[in-house]
Parts: sequence; C-alpha cells; structure tokens
Amino acid sequence: MIEFLDWLSQQLAGAPLAVGLGVMVFAMAGGIVYVARFVPGMAVVLAIAAAAGATGEGLTTVFVATALGALMGDLVSYALGRRYGMALAGWGWLGRREAPFGAAAAVVERRGLLGVALARWRPRARAMVPAYAGIARVAAVPFVIVSILSALVFAAVTVFGIGLVAGVLAEIGGRLSVAIIGALIALALVLWLGRFAASLTLAYVDDARKAAHRWADAREGRIARLLAWTLDPKDVTGLLVLLWTAVLFVALFMFAELAGDVWEAEDIVDADLAINRFVQAFRTHWLDTAMIAITMLGDSTVLVVVAVASVLWLLATRNFWVAAAFTGAILLATGFVALIKGILGRARPLTDLYSGVDNFSFPSGHATNSMVLFGLIAVLISSAFRGRWRVVVGGAIAILPLAIAGSRIYLQAHWPSDVVAGLAFALAVTAAFAIALRWLPFAPSAARGLAVVVALALAGAGGANIALRFDASRTKYAPHDLSVPLTLAQWQADPWQLVGRGRVGFEGEIETPFVVQWRGDTAQLEAALRADGWSRAEPWQPVGRDGARLVPRLHLGRLPAQLWINTGSEGTLVFQLWRSRYDVDETPLYVATVAALEDIFGIVAIVDDDRLDPQAAIERLQGAIAAAGGAEAGHYVLATDLKLQND
Repeated sequence: MIEFLDWLSQQLAGAPLAVGLGVMVFAMAGGIVYVARFVPGMAVVLAIAAAAGATGEGLTTVFVATALGALMGDLVSYALGRRYGMALAGWGWLGRREAPFGAAAAVVERRGLLGVALARWRPRARAMVPAYAGIARVAAVPFVIVSILSALVFAAVTVFGIGLVAGVLAEIGGRLSVAIIGALIALALVLWLGRFAASLTLAYVDDARKAAHRWADAREGRIARLLAWTLDPKDVTGLLVLLWTAVLFVALFMFAELAGDVWEAEDIVDADLAINRFVQAFRTHWLDTAMIAITMLGDSTVLVVVAVASVLWLLATRNFWVAAAFTGAILLATGFVALIKGILGRARPLTDLYSGVDNFSFPSGHATNSMVLFGLIAVLISSAFRGRWRVVVGGAIAILPLAIAGSRIYLQAHWPSDVVAGLAFALAVTAAFAIALRWLPFAPSAARGLAVVVALALAGAGGANIALRFDASRTKYAPHDLSVPLTLAQWQADPWQLVGRGRVGFEGEIETPFVVQWRGDTAQLEAALRADGWSRAEPWQPVGRDGARLVPRLHLGRLPAQLWINTGSEGTLVFQLWRSRYDVDETPLYVATVAALEDIFGIVAIVDDDRLDPQAAIERLQGAIAAAGGAEAGHYVLATDLKLQND
C-alpha cells in the first residue's frame, strides 16, 4: 500500500489530468443506473482521495473530477429514465437483477428535488433516484441545478474530508497510518467484489459444479474421485478444503516474509519500535490489570491444561484420530516456535522476562500457541453448526487468542511483528488441521461436549493462574522505558550512525532529516530559540496567522517533547524536539527537526518538508545557539557537522 502511495504521488504530480480523468470515470459510473451495480465507483474515489491527502498532491484535482463525475452520472441516469420511462425497470437481465424502482419512487414523490440531493449520500439510491426523476418527468432545469449543487457539496465533504483525515494521519504517524485506511478501503472493495460476483454467478457456478460432479463421479481413478468429492453438491466440505488450502499458503507466505525481514534487519525493526512506543503512551493502571489477566490466560500452564482436557475428551468420545491430529498440531507448533526462536535469536522489548530459548522474541509463543490451540478448538466446535453460525461460533472463539496476542504488544513482551508472525503460522496450522479433519470422523455431539470441557478447563486453570500469580505478573510486566544507554565517548564517536539521521514513522523509514541532537538539559537550547523569535507551542493549538490547529508528528511512536513556532518572512516554521531512544551517561538525548507549516483550509497546520532548505535551518539554529552564548562542549551536535543534508 505504501508503494501505491508513492506511485500515486508521482502520477498526481506528473500526470494530474490522467488521474483526474480516471477519478471522473469511476465517480460517474457510480451514479449511472445499472452500471453502478457493476462498478464500486466511490470506493475507488475514496481510496485515491486518501492517498492524495496523504501525499499532499492533487487533492483539488480529485475534488473537481469527483464533482464532475457525480454530476455526469446523475445526468445520464436522468436521461435514461426520461427516454425509456418505466420500461427501464424491465431491461431484460439487468432489470431482473436490480431492485424495483419502488423505493426511488417514494423518495422522489415524497421529497421531490430534496430527495434527489439526499439520495447522493445513499449508495443504493445514488443511481436509482435520478433515473426515477427522469421517469417522473421532473423538470430538467431544476434537476440540473440541484445535481450541480449536491455534486459539489458531496465531492467537497467526501474528498476533502477523507483527504484531510489522511493528511493528519500522515503527519502524526507517517504514511503507514494512511496505508491502513487504504487497506481497509481495499478490503471493503474486495468484499464487495466477492459478494457481487457471487450474486451474479452463483446460479451458473452451481450448475457447472453439478455437471462437473456428474462427469467425475462416472469415472474411475483417484483424481476423478477427489474431484467428485470436492464438487459434491450435497457436501460443501470439499470447497471448504480448497478455501483452507488457500489460507494455508497465504499464511505461510506471510510468516516467511516477516521472518525474512527480521533476519535481514529491515525497516520492520524501527517500525516495531515505533508501534511499541505508541502503544505505551496509552497504558493505564486499569488497562494494565485487564491486559495482564488476558495474557495470563495464554500462559503455558493454562494452555497445557486446556489442551490435555480437550484431548482426554476426544479420547473419551472415541475420536482417536482427531485426538492424534489435535495433539500433533499442538506439538508441531510448540516445537516450531522454539526452533525459530533459537535460529533468529531476536531480543524481546524487555529482555529479562524469561530464560533460555523462551527469552527470544520471534515468533511470539503466546500468540502462536494460544491461536493454534483455540483455532483447533474453533474448527471442531464450529463443525457442529451450519451456515453463518459456523463462522459466528468460530469467530467468537478466536477473540480470546487475538486478545492474548494484543496483550503481548501492550505489555512489551513482544514486538508487533513477532505477534503477527505467530498468528500467521498458527493460522497455517489451523488450516492444515481443518483440511485433515475432512478425512477424520468427528461427531457433532462430541463438539458440543468439547465446548463445555474447554470452558470449564479454561475457567479453572486460568482463574487459578490469575489468582496465584497475578501480583508477580504485574511486577514482571510493569511499564519500562526502552532507552538504550550510551557513554559519552560512544555517542561522540559516531552520533548520526548510532542515533539515526531522521524522524522515523510507523513504517520504519526516515521521513524528515534531523538538524540537531541535544544531550541533557535543554535550557540553553530553549533560551537560544526564544532569543531567535521562537515561541513555545502545544499540539493542536492554533498557530500562524489563520489560527489553524498544529498537527504534531510522531518519531518512533512518540509525540514531541517540545514544539516551537516562529512566524516570519519565511512563513510559519515549526521546531519539533523528541526524546530519542538513547541516554548518554544517564542523561536523555533529544533529536529535532525544523520545517515549514502549511495551512489546510484554515483548519489544520501540517508540516511541509519541501518548503524549507535543511541547510538554512541548520545555519539559523547554529547562529541562534551562538548568539545565546553557545553551549558546553559535547552538549549537542548539529547535522551540518557531518554534512547530513548531502547524504
């Protein structure tokens, strides 16, 4: 998704008309009767608007294109309705697939032109209401006027709204924050596409499946029998096996990618630190209590009791092969986690939690083992249900291991990538077990009993573990500052290589170059800034001539320790000072950036790195420090000392 942001930024800067044309086509398609059913126009427009807001390129272009496209979609639907009348509802296959015009008729007849304007905000009515307005012979001129006004308002609110949110998120947490929004939009798009494809093709696919099953069932051989079983209309488990197989390979690929990034010490290392520090800012006493209790439900003693109780129940109900597969999957996961921990040897955020191979971090044992155990249990118990209830029951059971996985990040027991990798491998093991279960007899009555056994075992073992060891766990998981100690000599030897050359967002990449590192008390730095015309500011306070709200940035997940504002001939500048992850001779080390501020609609003021020359900012800061009497030797280092701006 981040690569998409970079690519789109280049396109918006280099070929804005081409991007605008594409946006206009999708926005128009989303408003044309029948066509809107086939094209997720607004989902695409919103995704591009989010990317434009994050990159700061072409947001106005997207707005104009969206407004024009929305207006053209209205006009086409209106023209079709006016030309064909109610015959439009009977357009063969298309007409049968669409909902009747009854709802659109009610909107137009009850609210008139106001209903036309309001319908734009309802996806299902966006194309149908203008078409019915044409059918009802609503006067053309008033309709066009209302369509123009509503298209402008709709485009402004949606495009600038999501663009503004994306821009603020990009300022605070980097492009990864916006990439998450884009990924959610993309996920919604994929789900829409799957549901749409299923609604259109389900009947045809079912006919083809029955024909292929008859063909395979009439033939001999293993391949024919396997195909007949997979396509059997009376048994959907064959298709479920194919689905689980896809999940298996995707999960293994995800695990391998994360393991490779950790092995090669890619940007994911800094991304983990940024997310870790960001999460720590939200720690409270009551939330610590809840998270410690949740993580203790994933302790090995609790999982062993639940696993043994489950296996004993399976043996008692004579499900011997299922019990063997269940036990094998758990032992495989446990052994694999220990093996990978030993190979990678990655240190935990808190290095004194465990001993031996368990003290290594990748992948998370709590996340992996709890998700494997409860994933297997979810597969078995949900097999007693049919249809959507199978998904609901399985998803409900999965909530606990997901909560355990989240608690490991919150309590600084694991890095986020450790947890995600553990969940990915656990999902692969669960998928393999679900595939194997197709050939293993398992009665629904045993599944219902298993649910009772698991609930009792978890309540007993988990409750006892929390009651007996909670105080010790609270001490073990107490909040820690992950500062790295350095000696003065170490820092002075190579400060920029050790500390880093710029601000790092959630994605682990350097986004803004530092101008200075400052060790210890910042009083002299503050005096120099005041003497140079800077004033102290707070996040989200009004700044500049228009009073827009100052949007702070994060560095490795932390908000600035200090913000300073200077308004002059160069515009409004912002000096942001963060506590770094290092301490030099037990004194904190700070890092800072200087950049210009850009006012967005008079609402927010965001950093514009391209409007200020880093060299000029460094020289200005150097002059300010000198004018204020300088600082002690070894107290600070400017980026110009190593010519960082030329790297």
